[in-house]
Amino acid sequence: MKTLPRHQALQKWQTYWADTKDEFFKVEAVQDYGGEDAQWSDSYKLWLNGDKNGAIKLLKNGSNEWSKQTSQKPVLKRRIRIAKEPYCPYLEWEIMHYKLVNIPYGDEQVYLVNYEDVAGESLLGDFMIFDNIKVVNSNYSEIGKMLNMDFYEENEDISEFLALKERLLLRAKLLTI
Repeated sequence: MKTLPRHQALQKWQTYWADTKDEFFKVEAVQDYGGEDAQWSDSYKLWLNGDKNGAIKLLKNGSNEWSKQTSQKPVLKRRIRIAKEPYCPYLEWEIMHYKLVNIPYGDEQVYLVNYEDVAGESLLGDFMIFDNIKVVNSNYSEIGKMLNMDFYEENEDISEFLALKERLLLRAKLLTI
């Protein structure tokens, strides 16, 4: 496993994504990524200010770079969102984002898992599995800003991540639009 700082990690992540042929699987466990999204998302800013209709309108009128990228890649894309109830404002907005952007434009299957159902799991964090052979584990600050990423290459043991993937899928509920 190799840990890379944010600026280098994003470049390496792109090579993993480019090499993906069959499946991209992502788990999101941080409850509030506001440290990332508050900087660039006008929709999220409107949501936080109580203008949910304005936020939804912005989501409906556009998509983001990720959904454009993913829609052009014919691989199975599954995302599991681990969520604590009651949902914080960020999670409410993010679920709406999934329904209006990720699912229809990014061709993703998005699932929700209740945090209480999996709280005791090891490795419970943000990670991505590429074709069941490579893993990227993302590390975030307390305010939801990505700091660095751990990269597991094809020859490294990722069996714990694969086992957790299967356990999470057993508890997951498909989010529909």
